Parts: sequence; C-alpha cells; structure tokens
Amino acid sequence: MRAIAEYFSVSSEHTDISSVPFTDGAILLHGANHEERSLLSKDFEIKNPSVNIVYVDELDGEKVKFSFDVSNNTINLRSKVDSDNFTEFLNGRAVYIDITGLTHSVWAWVVRAMLLRDSGDFWVIYSEPGEYRLHDSPLDGQIFDLSEKISGISPLPGLALLTQFTSDNFLFMPLLGFEGARLSHIMEDVQPKRELTFPVIGVPGFQHEYPFYTYQGNRLALERDEIWMNWRYEKANCPASIYVLGEGLLNEYGGKKLRIAPIGTKPHALGAVLLKLAYPSKVDIVYDHPIRKKGRTKGTSKTICYCLQPFKEVIKK
Repeated sequence: MRAIAEYFSVSSEHTDISSVPFTDGAILLHGANHEERSLLSKDFEIKNPSVNIVYVDELDGEKVKFSFDVSNNTINLRSKVDSDNFTEFLNGRAVYIDITGLTHSVWAWVVRAMLLRDSGDFWVIYSEPGEYRLHDSPLDGQIFDLSEKISGISPLPGLALLTQFTSDNFLFMPLLGFEGARLSHIMEDVQPKRELTFPVIGVPGFQHEYPFYTYQGNRLALERDEIWMNWRYEKANCPASIYVLGEGLLNEYGGKKLRIAPIGTKPHALGAVLLKLAYPSKVDIVYDHPIRKKGRTKGTSKTICYCLQPFKEVIKK
C-alpha cells in the first residue's frame, strides 16, 4: 500500500494558484476567507481562461452554496441526496478544489464526494502562508494568535464513525499545530492511553523554525501526559506521510483502531481524511472546529497541487 500512498500524493509546487497548470475545461472549487492567501488574483481568469470557477460560500456549519455562472445551488452537507446530486453534476469532469480558505467540514466533504464518483480527474490545491500572526501578549506556549474559540468536538460531515471505540482498543495520533490548548482539550475528551498515543510534528515545517514553535506550543500537554516519548516527524505539507504513518500503526497494532486529531496543517489533515476513507471502520477523525481569527496569516509562501486521482482505486477496494 505504501507505493499507492506515495503515488496518490504526487504533487507540484508553484509560486501561486495562477501558476497551476490546470486541465483545459477544468472546474475549480474555490472559497475565500479573510486570509490573503485564499484569494484569487485579479488576473487569475485572464491567465486561466479555460477554467470554470465554482465559488463556495459557507452559510453555516452544515449548508454551503456553490455558485457556477448564474446558477446557485445550496447543499446540505449531511444530506445524502444533496451529496449524490452534487457528485452527479461534476461526474466526468476534471475538478480542482482549493482548500486554503475552506473549513475542514467543507473541503473534507468535497474530497469524499469527488473520490466516490464514477469518473473524472481530481486535484487538491493548498497555499502555504507567508507568516503567522504573533500573539500580542503570549502566555506560556502561545506564540501565534490563530483562533477565536472552538465550536466543539463533533464529526466531520460524511465521515462519522458508525462503530464505537472502547478505552483500550484504540491508538491516538494527534497531528500537532501551534495551539497547545486545542491538544489539551481534545485529549481530555478522548482520554487516550499514554503508550498508545503518537503525536506528529511537521518536520520539515513550512518554515525552518516552525517545528520548534510546534513543540513549544504543545509542551505543557506533551510533558504533562508524557506523550512526547512516541512522537513522530512527518513533512508538514505531505498528506502521503500521514497516510503511510497511520496505516503502519494499524498494521503494527493489529486489532486496534485509530483516532486522529487533525489540529495541525491542512495537508496533514488531508492525509487523515484519506486514511479515514480507506479504512472507514478502523479510523475516526476527532475535530474541534475552531473559529479562525481575522488576520491570522499574512502573504503566501508557495502553492502545492496534489493529484488524488489514483487514490480512488484504494477506497473502491
């Protein structure tokens, strides 16, 4: 399975989204938030005249509006009928989704829908931030000022676990970011065993110093619960590394299930979602749905385009 995982995450790096070599006639699903890196440049359509842009507007936690030309379609993310209609509309077409400005609830739902459809190539685009906003008055470990609050732990639409986990039959793999308070909150809810917890730090990070900030931000939880002994290092912008790591843990601890908390980078979260799709009864996504602060990032570093088309063969088996 490792060869498949490495193949589906074949990626290309670009200076910005305008430089991505889109397939002629492709559809781009794009939703912007308050971050500069999530915006399309004014000349995007001039540089990419054959790309059909579908604008994604998140109405609330469950409803999303997709706007294409003059038509608008509101989708309920927890409706199978809406999901089937959405999939049918895009079936057979090359689709790109820019997850940079979208919440996990929306982009994870789209990824699942696109990988379950009958035909059509599929890519995921992500733009790394130029820099993160520093905290004005940081407490211990609070280097960056990123989230207003969390909405609460609940399943991502379309990815709920149908079987129950018991306290002694699961592994826990938190994908760490800079916000240690989120890790502490999730660990209080999940109550994992120390020896079965495998925290992941993005190494190398988007910037050279980011792994050190990640450790510093999570230090209290890591040391208090003594979970630092099992930590793993995986490239911060590589979904395949998370997929391979999670699959390896499932194989190593045969019979145990895996709970993943994607509270770090979006590429790591993408790897977690793909693993969930490949092992729906063995993997659970634990997510706290943060409300992001305005101005949390500034600028854009680079844009990465991931080809997920080969992964369709994995989840169909």
